[in-house]
Amino acid sequence: MLALTTMTGFFHKILIGVGPFFLMLGLLIFVHELGHYLVAVYHGVRVETFSLGFGRTIFSFKRGPTTYKLAIIPVGGYVKMYGDDPSAEIPESEKKYAFLHKRLWPRTAIVLAGPIMNLLFAIFLFALVGMIGKEVPGNQLGDIAPGTAAYAAGFRSGDTIEKLDGHRVVKWQDIKAYVQTHAEKKISFDVQSESSKTTHVITATPKLVKNDFLFSLKKQVGKISGLTTDSAATMLGVPNPHSAAAQAGLRTLDIVETINGKSVLFWRDLGRELMSSAKAGQWTLGVQSYNPHEPGSATTKAPTKIIHLAVPHVLPTNGAALLRALGIERSDMFLASIKQGSPAAKADLHVGDEMIGVDHHNITKWQEVLDRVKAYKPSEKAINFEILHAGQFREVNITPELIALPTSEGTTEKRYAIGVMPAVMSVSGNGYLEKYRNPFRAAVYGAEQAYHWTKVIAISFLRLVQNKVSARNIGSVISIGRVASRSFQAGIAAFLNMMSVISIDLFLLNLLPVPVLDGGHLLFFSIEAIKGAPLSLKKMEIAQQVGLVLLLSLMIFALFNDISHLISSW
Repeated sequence: MLALTTMTGFFHKILIGVGPFFLMLGLLIFVHELGHYLVAVYHGVRVETFSLGFGRTIFSFKRGPTTYKLAIIPVGGYVKMYGDDPSAEIPESEKKYAFLHKRLWPRTAIVLAGPIMNLLFAIFLFALVGMIGKEVPGNQLGDIAPGTAAYAAGFRSGDTIEKLDGHRVVKWQDIKAYVQTHAEKKISFDVQSESSKTTHVITATPKLVKNDFLFSLKKQVGKISGLTTDSAATMLGVPNPHSAAAQAGLRTLDIVETINGKSVLFWRDLGRELMSSAKAGQWTLGVQSYNPHEPGSATTKAPTKIIHLAVPHVLPTNGAALLRALGIERSDMFLASIKQGSPAAKADLHVGDEMIGVDHHNITKWQEVLDRVKAYKPSEKAINFEILHAGQFREVNITPELIALPTSEGTTEKRYAIGVMPAVMSVSGNGYLEKYRNPFRAAVYGAEQAYHWTKVIAISFLRLVQNKVSARNIGSVISIGRVASRSFQAGIAAFLNMMSVISIDLFLLNLLPVPVLDGGHLLFFSIEAIKGAPLSLKKMEIAQQVGLVLLLSLMIFALFNDISHLISSW
């Protein structure tokens, strides 16, 4: 029975890990080749083979002039049309069925049909997502930090923006887009306070700033600094093993989910909720242990543990004081991960250690650690860090190492690091279920999403050419497999949404003017239209060979990127 259970678990992991990849890629290839096939048949071209995959045939059958088959290598497919070889002799009676003997327009339509089908399929999938429903960030603000423009304007943590200049809003994306397009103009915000539940009006003027979103053609957009939907999560730091929290069983990096059965999501609510439920005499906490490998993944989430915590005999006056009395801190200054072989690992730092000082100066923000490490110079001595490990004070001297790290622009930069990550965890406020029951409205949503992603992916290609995005971001089938598996685990809407994006990617990729791709054929047809005659066979063969070398080189490079990323993540 144990062996059977083990085998069942093994095959389940295989199915979850590989199944979504084959399903996604198989459907996208099928749709692409179906486009070529349908338009070829419509224009009277004889289709000899319709194949999903390459290599040895697993299954095949013949209907009419066409052999339909499934091949063993599932990373592509093709439609073999009669008369597509320029060097082949075609009998006069058969020329009406031959691809290359059709006029220019039918040949162009046949080649263009594959990418166009990927675009139409993406619109269809996005429309399905719209009908199923997808949760997106709503209109509740997150933690508004003092000293920011948002705080100065009057916004406070947890506020809900109900209207912009009199227009009702329910999604963060709509709020963000409105602010970005109204730089240097006064905007009237109807805001409901989280604490009082009263609505008041705030007037703010977005400043014109550099656009941080790399995949946009707008260089500057409007922004109100500090306006965000992100809030600190209820991840704990419990540095003192003798504190009430530690004695009850709470540990650093634990995430509180419920207090006496009531859900609690934000750090700012933790102390307040403990205060409001103190009359019970005991708190019953539902706690989730932090998983550093796949945070938030349903397949790796540990069972919720129940912690019983006694209410102090003398209750402090507010939530912040209560948390201090219990021995609970925010997790920001605690270490969530230590990179193997890094300077931090060699200095014997551990997950859960708390950073309290750098070079004999007390610190309260992680940015202070980053700034000091990034400013390190080889001529300097090692940096002195003051650490709390299991409640015990330690001083360690660490010499940062120069490594290549990814930037927000997708490139890499060389800077100093010590190999640690802080336990900074944020969550969004109220979500909004974006759902359209009307099929026509869902279709409009599908077209809007397809347009948005077509623009984003096209600009990403441009940024690659401009060298503003690192080529290290180019991924192979391994990347597709990973995103397929993760999106499948997240739910059917997430899986369909990801398939839509990849379908748009294939639509644009196949239009690139590279021989052996559909775009290469379209380039040849464009030259033929201009010249009035097709390219010579020799020139086409040379171009095809160059295109094949380029495509294979790109595939090898993408595979190398994926393998490198896998190795670096171990």
